[in-house]
Amino acid sequence: GKCAFSNCSNLENLSLGYGIKDIGDSAFSGCDSLTSVEIPGTVKNIGDSAFYSCNSLNTLTLNDGIETIGNSAFYGCSPLTSLEIPESVTSIGSKAFYHCGFLSRVTVFATLVPNLGSDAFDYTEPNLVLVVPANYFKKYDLGWEEYSDQLRPGYTLTVAGEPVGTLYVEGDKINLPDVADKDACHPFAGWKVESGEGSFRGNTFTMGNSNTALVASY
Repeated sequence: GKCAFSNCSNLENLSLGYGIKDIGDSAFSGCDSLTSVEIPGTVKNIGDSAFYSCNSLNTLTLNDGIETIGNSAFYGCSPLTSLEIPESVTSIGSKAFYHCGFLSRVTVFATLVPNLGSDAFDYTEPNLVLVVPANYFKKYDLGWEEYSDQLRPGYTLTVAGEPVGTLYVEGDKINLPDVADKDACHPFAGWKVESGEGSFRGNTFTMGNSNTALVASY
């Protein structure tokens, strides 16, 4: 409920159970020792100021199923540097991530552009990048006009048939593993582009400007 754990200064890690559907307003506000939060997809609503001024929070996991992020929900969570917003989110409140001073990259998976309140990402890292699905970039550019300069089209990457699970922008570098030889006569010779764009330097792949699939070469 509202203010349920507000100012619990000894709370350091939080992983909520799957029976919880809502996080009340100011429920964990001022928990200044809290460093890690995982919110399951059974939670539909993160209330206003739910994690306001949790100024040690550096890891935040939002799982698919969450629908609304309230006003000032993560205001002042300054150690956050990156964040993924799942496809299910339909609304991000005003000042939701205001004064998250080190937040430099937010990846948004929603294909229906979430409603965005005013100043949601203000006073974050000056070079903040908002990565959105490339196929819906124009819709984000219209719907999130306040942050049009920070928006970047994000592309998918599939490696050996397995989606990596995030979005990349052109120029991102991804370190790829070696894989086992197919057999004695067919040793692993590296990775190659099956579809899409990009370049290699050793096992480091630099993303191009399209959805891309990589396969092993033998």
